[in-house]
Amino acid sequence: MRESVQAEVMMSFLVSEELSFRIPVGLRYEASDPYAVRLTFHLPGGATVTWAFGRELLLGGVNRPCGEGDVRIAPAGSRAGLPP
Repeated sequence: MRESVQAEVMMSFLVSEELSFRIPVGLRYEASDPYAVRLTFHLPGGATVTWAFGRELLLGGVNRPCGEGDVRIAPAGSRAGLPP
C-alpha cells in the first residue's frame, strides 16, 4: 500500500455571484492520517496556504454540494447549496 497519494488540480473558488476565480491546488492524502486530505492552494504571487479537510467532506462534494459554514464543496458546474 502507498504511504501517500498526491495530485495537482485546478479549482474554482466562488466568493459571491460576482466574484469567482480558479487557482492550482495540490491534494495530498497520507496513510498516517487516514481521515484527512491536505489541500495546498497556490495563490497569486507565489504564496501557498495548506488546509486539512475531512476526507468525507471531499468525497461527498464529488457527487453533490455538501459542507456547512464557510467551507462548502460541490461538483464542477454546480452552484446548488453554495452561498449566493
